[in-house]
Amino acid sequence: MYQVKYGETLSIPFQISPAVYDRHVWQPTLEYYLPVQMCHMRINDRYKVWHGLCHDDDALMAPVDLNHFDGYVQGKSTLTQYQPHQSVPGLNVGGWHDAGDYDLRVESQATTTRMLAYMYELFQVNYDATTIDQAGKIVEMHRPDGKPDVLQQIEHGALTVVGGYEALGRLYRGIICSDLRQYTLLGDGMVMTDNLKYDPSLKKMNAPEPLPASWTTVGYLPKKIPAAKSVWPPAWPSPTAHSKVITIPSPMIAWASRRRSGNSTKMPSNRE
Repeated sequence: MYQVKYGETLSIPFQISPAVYDRHVWQPTLEYYLPVQMCHMRINDRYKVWHGLCHDDDALMAPVDLNHFDGYVQGKSTLTQYQPHQSVPGLNVGGWHDAGDYDLRVESQATTTRMLAYMYELFQVNYDATTIDQAGKIVEMHRPDGKPDVLQQIEHGALTVVGGYEALGRLYRGIICSDLRQYTLLGDGMVMTDNLKYDPSLKKMNAPEPLPASWTTVGYLPKKIPAAKSVWPPAWPSPTAHSKVITIPSPMIAWASRRRSGNSTKMPSNRE
């Protein structure tokens, strides 16, 4: 162990070693941070639950001409086929909660997915500490499932971006609750809504709480997720097999859609 002294100031002890990155450096990001922040999943950690299955009712199209209290602005059009308050399918999958709250901003989802893809491409990180069941919407922390956690988290990010693109024909701007009381929730995100798809025919006294809204104004370019050339394990079956192939400017998003339908095993390169 070493310390650096400059005048009367002494640094904290630090290690210089080829093994400095072997443990307790980047691993907690895969073991704890990303699993706990995963949306649309139940997160189990041995004998405790970080949060239950949340936001399974995502999402309604946001109203037009509205400035949301968290900064989202919806213009004079939804820019999609969906009308205000209409349920948008395909948004209740993938993604991570934003810092300090529960919204999903597309640039956060895209950037995180991109960085994870680069992480795997550059370092071939096959670290496995978590079971992720996309079909069952369940995560088991500290229970390996034989699959690299990095690839499973890449998939989780791609699912929300691709799901939004397939439903809207463009990237969503963000998904966030519509009510301020919901937004300030400090408890389990599972109770932010009732997880039931909105039914406008229900009587008001039995109607669900206001649901998260999908915002489409100021859509970000698909190139927010640059491509990566990592090879997906050929023997790894797809947990979802309901998606069609889409062709859009970003090769990685197109790959993710093919991956969901079981028609592709290789991420495209940035140069493809």
